[in-house]
Amino acid sequence: MQIIPLLYLIVFPLLWLLSFINATFKKYSINVLSTFNLLVWMYAVYSIKIVMDIAQFFYSLKGSESDSQFLQLVSTEFLLKQCLKVILPFFFLVPSCRKNLLFSLLVLGSFCWSMDWSLPDWSALFFTIPYCFSLFSATYALLWLLKEHPSQKVAYMYNPFQLAVKYIRYYVTAINGKGHGVHSPFVFDLIVKVLNDQQNHPAYQNIEPIRQDLLSNHQPITIEDFGAGSRVKQSPVRKIATIANSSLKPKKFSQLLFRLVNYFKPATIVELGTSLGITSAYLAAANNNAKVITMEGSTAVAEIAQSNFNRLNLHNIKLVTGNFDYTLSQTLNDINNIDFAFIDGNHRYEPTVRYFNQILSKSSQHTLIILDDIHWSEEMEGAWEEVKNHPAVTLTIDLFFIGLVFLRKEQQQKEHFVIRF
Repeated sequence: MQIIPLLYLIVFPLLWLLSFINATFKKYSINVLSTFNLLVWMYAVYSIKIVMDIAQFFYSLKGSESDSQFLQLVSTEFLLKQCLKVILPFFFLVPSCRKNLLFSLLVLGSFCWSMDWSLPDWSALFFTIPYCFSLFSATYALLWLLKEHPSQKVAYMYNPFQLAVKYIRYYVTAINGKGHGVHSPFVFDLIVKVLNDQQNHPAYQNIEPIRQDLLSNHQPITIEDFGAGSRVKQSPVRKIATIANSSLKPKKFSQLLFRLVNYFKPATIVELGTSLGITSAYLAAANNNAKVITMEGSTAVAEIAQSNFNRLNLHNIKLVTGNFDYTLSQTLNDINNIDFAFIDGNHRYEPTVRYFNQILSKSSQHTLIILDDIHWSEEMEGAWEEVKNHPAVTLTIDLFFIGLVFLRKEQQQKEHFVIRF
């Protein structure tokens, strides 16, 4: 176990330097550092035993002639070193501390202070050097592989337990969903007239039976997935019911999209991520005069969505099929202005921010942009923060599962609301 502090002294400077090379190195070096910091925490747990052994030994000497001699050896500085070595790594159990370079540097300093820098045991050093070199090589190889072959399919989404914890935190800290305490007239009206609209609009009765049909349809289809992948299944052959169960927005949020369109009356609506067409149908049904341009990556899924549009007699929808990386720019070239956009496609940081900026180039101060699954993963939370901090964004509303972005120039002070819904 004593080798861990020595390895930390070697690995940490390496990861620190790599984090300054570029964004990719920084991301993965911090992830490796986070893992290594957990190893340091395990060493701290082991060190508790050492401290307890010292205390027990001191207690056994109490009152004897060796007592004063032992006290001379065990100085206050020595005890402080041992305490720091034990206590500080326990902060690594907090994810924000585990990935914090400055706090890791503090722990590194405490290790340097507590280590015995006298002449080493050369036989132990003979074994230590290969260990350090192997770890150095493995770290470098891992970073190189992650840089050269980054994952294009799997986004590291939060597991159900992590999502549950985050939702509980959101629910406890969010503003009351009735509008109490909201001083912005615009946001207050939105809460009262849209979020809390309990009307049973006729379109609900037409669209929801199609959702139930999809959930009970076990026909297999072969799909192309250009996004972050499914939380449920990675195979290209999936049952329609499986796709419906994992990718369709719940009724609560689909109908919220309907009410938002019904309230703001946008003329041009762009949706990234048609899926099986349920949200597209709600968007189109909310305003028959609106032009809805919805985009889907998979041809097989798009065909099912189109059949659902035909079934609902929705003729104000244009369905574009193909990879968003290519189809979005081509589609935007034919649009003068976007009034309403719903980004529910590639659930990764870089594509989400890129799609947002592309849509922003065709937006006005009256445009509403909605991001789906803003707390789905660490990457999506990062994308949401990036969007919130964009200079053109003046108001955001976090509803946990979706985020509303407004560009209103009359909003003099940038505001970010988290509202219980």
